[in-house]
Amino acid sequence: MDTIGGLPLTGRRLTGPAADLVELDAENGLRHTAIVFHEEHRGHNAINDALRVVQGFLESPMVTGLVDLVAHHPEEGAFVYATGDVWSVAEVVRILSDRGEVAGVRAGLELLWSAGQVLIEAADVGEGQGVYSHGGLTPHRVMLRRDGQLMVIGYGLPQVEIMAFHEDPSRAPREDSFRYCPPERLEGGAEDIGSDLFSLALIAFELMSGRPVYDGLVNDIRQQAARGEGSRRLYRFRETLPEGVRSLLNQAIRPDPEERFASGEAFLGAVRKVLRSAEAVGPSLMDLMGELGTQGVRSVRTVEAASTMVGTPEQFRAMLEDDEAEDLPGSAKKAWSPPKREEKRPPRRAVRKKKSTASGLLAKLRASQGGVEEPAEETKTTARPKAP
Repeated sequence: MDTIGGLPLTGRRLTGPAADLVELDAENGLRHTAIVFHEEHRGHNAINDALRVVQGFLESPMVTGLVDLVAHHPEEGAFVYATGDVWSVAEVVRILSDRGEVAGVRAGLELLWSAGQVLIEAADVGEGQGVYSHGGLTPHRVMLRRDGQLMVIGYGLPQVEIMAFHEDPSRAPREDSFRYCPPERLEGGAEDIGSDLFSLALIAFELMSGRPVYDGLVNDIRQQAARGEGSRRLYRFRETLPEGVRSLLNQAIRPDPEERFASGEAFLGAVRKVLRSAEAVGPSLMDLMGELGTQGVRSVRTVEAASTMVGTPEQFRAMLEDDEAEDLPGSAKKAWSPPKREEKRPPRRAVRKKKSTASGLLAKLRASQGGVEEPAEETKTTARPKAP
């Protein structure tokens, strides 16, 4: 495949667990990024008919930093976004890891601040359209420009591999499919902005430290994600992350949604407080991306999946065996599997009464059965307030 929707491929591709990021060239010179689902997922209803009822919102969400969907090519499983020249956070983490470096605390906090604003506004605007959360936030969906400006792609595209796993437990996804999942997604429960902020906190931690919160072999990662063990595992990084940062992340990734931040505004307030403290050390996102850009890291190459995982299976087994003060009986012996029937949590707050992105879209589709201009790159990213 040399083109997607008539746009030529540049040759740059980031392989993911269920979809790849593919860079495209456009006639106007603006680079595009396509989310291309793997062939086995392209026919799934959640990324086809179920999306048509909200396609207008996805094409023009009117949220600064949330990139418009400019084209959908179902036969190729491709969703195309006019992003310009960008790196995904997954690529940034991998590039730094190859150099033996990490982004540091400030860059991670600024990621929380900038992406948090985008996601909170998107959830507010999308409520009236039946889209209550991103539904599949991972380091492959958060993009960074050379100047450190942030944008989010793939809003409203659910994790079809997790949905397929619920439908058939023998179709187990790969490690990175579980690393950023809130427990409610694995339970088939309702999702809202708290679910997105849960995933965002895991992504920011990885940018800060160079390691994912959920690490190890695939069966262990499934168990950790299903139990929401991230907040407990953060204690292992007490020597490398300041207390205030760990406290912030800990509250965002509590397994019980009731114990997370009460609102998006409360989350941003907590991020602002830590950003203004002495704990916010290290380069800013702007400095980080400026330095990476000058090093010529935009090489045309294919990056393999699980690019954020560092270490060998033997190292992971040793790490799990040495997991002091963490009572994880059988975590490495028995893999988590999805519940046999859907188990919905009672509403957390008023917003918890809404359906998840995927279930809300399917409900709208059932109820309904009885050529957008490319966004200007600068206007979509520069209006967002800078980090404190």
